[in-house]
Amino acid sequence: MRQPIIWLFAILMSFAGFSYAQATQTNLTPQQQIEQKIKRYQKRYNEIEALRSEVKNLTGSDAQALNYLIAQKQLIAFESLDNLVDQAREQPLDEATKKQLESFLMPIGGFIADTIKKEQKTYKTASAKLDQFTIDGFELYMRHNEKQDLALTLLVGHLENLKLANLEDAKTTAYVKKALTERAELLTGKLEFLDTEIGEIEKLLALKPEEASLLDRKTFSTETLKLSRSSLEQTISHLLEFDINTDYYQQALLASGGEISSNLLHASVITNLINSWFEGFGEFFAQNGGEIIFKIFIIAVILYLFIKLSNVAKKVLYKSLDKSNLNLSSLMKEMIVSIASRIILIIGILIALAQLGISLAPILAGLGVAGFIIGFALQDTLGNFASGLMILIYRPYDVKDVVEVAGGVSGEVKSMNLVSTTILTFDNQTLVLPNSKIWGDVIKNVTAQKVRRVDMVFGIGYSDDIAKAERVLQEIVDKHEKVLPKPARNIKVHVLNSSSVDFIVRPWVKTADYWDVYWDITREVKLRFDQENISIPFPQQDVHLYKAD
Repeated sequence: MRQPIIWLFAILMSFAGFSYAQATQTNLTPQQQIEQKIKRYQKRYNEIEALRSEVKNLTGSDAQALNYLIAQKQLIAFESLDNLVDQAREQPLDEATKKQLESFLMPIGGFIADTIKKEQKTYKTASAKLDQFTIDGFELYMRHNEKQDLALTLLVGHLENLKLANLEDAKTTAYVKKALTERAELLTGKLEFLDTEIGEIEKLLALKPEEASLLDRKTFSTETLKLSRSSLEQTISHLLEFDINTDYYQQALLASGGEISSNLLHASVITNLINSWFEGFGEFFAQNGGEIIFKIFIIAVILYLFIKLSNVAKKVLYKSLDKSNLNLSSLMKEMIVSIASRIILIIGILIALAQLGISLAPILAGLGVAGFIIGFALQDTLGNFASGLMILIYRPYDVKDVVEVAGGVSGEVKSMNLVSTTILTFDNQTLVLPNSKIWGDVIKNVTAQKVRRVDMVFGIGYSDDIAKAERVLQEIVDKHEKVLPKPARNIKVHVLNSSSVDFIVRPWVKTADYWDVYWDITREVKLRFDQENISIPFPQQDVHLYKAD
């Protein structure tokens, strides 16, 4: 029961001390406030030095615990020193205070650099005894990574403090640039190694899916990869502050994880923009808004590029297929180009999804399962799909052909996909027919051949001169410029009908001229028959009446 009471008493005393300090602080001049803060920092610094002397006599867990306490106190001291530098910038200081502040600031860079070197040496010794892909190895790497990132961040912040205090430390600046570059190189190599390692493990898991050691190794490799990515992002953000080219490291980061962080840009600029745009919208968006906006921008750029690439692929494929020796129909060409362009767009969408950190493997697996279910439910659609393939392979018609299909639907083929065919009728109606309806019925392609025969029948009266009528019909056909000389036209008496003597007139024409010839000859026959006094009889009957006796 005594321990909670002691803790409560300590908290109350701390609060009272803080309140007293705040009340006292307001009565001091800015110069006196800075001097007081320097004294507090000196006190903390002396405490840290005493702990460092004490830790030399300890080993094992006691030394680790005391080192952890020293690290925490150092962080607090560095934070108070940051505040001190900020305040000193706004307040002119006397020479004594400036020198005292300088005496605090200048040794810090060397101390942190020594700490980094000791940590690297300690990690190298410890990691040599451990397999990285174990729990102990992973924990060791995680702690080492955290310490290195923190130390480099403190170094960068220290250089910023020196700059604000109009102090220069060329030696520390050179060391920081070198340390950051070496760390970026090391992490880049780590990413490439881990990517290869995970790929090899996945190949082995395909052969032995239940192998526990492989599953554990993959887990450790994946988690280590995540830590390395995060550290590389942080290192790149520091390198950018020194205007060091990071293109290679960013490419390695993209190749490894497919994610881009806003930290790869100047974080301060992005943060200021986000704070000015979204101030007041909540803590979450204030912290993560830059990341979201940057990823949306990257996704938009990726989609835009793949849309452009899809359009370029369309043009290239069209030209290639037109120049190739393959005897492909226009429908087949359209289908190939359409499928290729859509595949490119799908790849672009998948890459864009990867920027959001979405794993593509579950999506692809889900699409496979969904495809099986949908295929089972849509059997009729699959029938249309199969019919569409048969139409593309055997090519009974092509785009712009005039056809008669599905039991009497006539018109021009406008387009086709693997499920349906679109036909534009002669009176400008658009009909969409399932491919299974077309393939399962007679397909009449009116314009498939370049030459067609025009079949016409004309009748004359029984009292008219047959030879004269035949001569007139021959002259009309011979005179028409669109009638072909070969094959030979056919003009004959065809049948003795109930009311007329019928002639067949069958000239050959180009398919495109069919209706022009049909209409022209029909009109000319009527005009010439009238001029030559040849009758065109209509159905009639003779009625005889007999009077009964």
